[in-house]
Amino acid sequence: MGLIGVPGTTSILALQPDAGRYYAEGYWRPGDLWSEFAATASLAPAKTALIAGDRHISYAGLERAAVALSGRLAAHSIGPGDVVLLLGRNGIEAAVALQSLQVLNYALSGTAPLRPLSQLRVVSLLSAPPGPPHQLIDLADLADAPLEVIWVSDAAHLHGIATLAAHSRLRDVRLIRCRLSPSDHAALADLPHQDRVTLIDC
Repeated sequence: MGLIGVPGTTSILALQPDAGRYYAEGYWRPGDLWSEFAATASLAPAKTALIAGDRHISYAGLERAAVALSGRLAAHSIGPGDVVLLLGRNGIEAAVALQSLQVLNYALSGTAPLRPLSQLRVVSLLSAPPGPPHQLIDLADLADAPLEVIWVSDAAHLHGIATLAAHSRLRDVRLIRCRLSPSDHAALADLPHQDRVTLIDC
């Protein structure tokens, strides 16, 4: 799914030739998704919103998590017009990420093409137990991106660390519960901006 950050007043649904019929027949409704979700959460805050395996989250919990994540995105200067590419597994974390973009008045598009990697400034590749780790993340794939922030968690194998040296605008690298080899640690130590690298349980 492509997520294109545009002002919430801009409707890309108008690009769908059958939009009028979908509205008329009740499949689509006017208004934004966040307002509708927040209204539901206020009516039944303790009700289970999502179940993923043996985990679950209430409407109130999903709302709190989405608002908190939207604040972190805004703190990294993510705003209308920016492109946010979500890479991850379906689950509670993915739902939180999607809802957080709604807080920021982003429009979701399942049909809009993804922008090239050369436009990505912030990348978060996050997983969390009990889900399986990312088997392989190759940071060299992001060589053409104007990276400023990259967060990676639960990576079984992390390749291309040395390529981060070419990103002169990089200001925040966070590796969380990644399985790093001695050579990975050496590559991190050689980065010119190693003071901007944070390792958590690695």
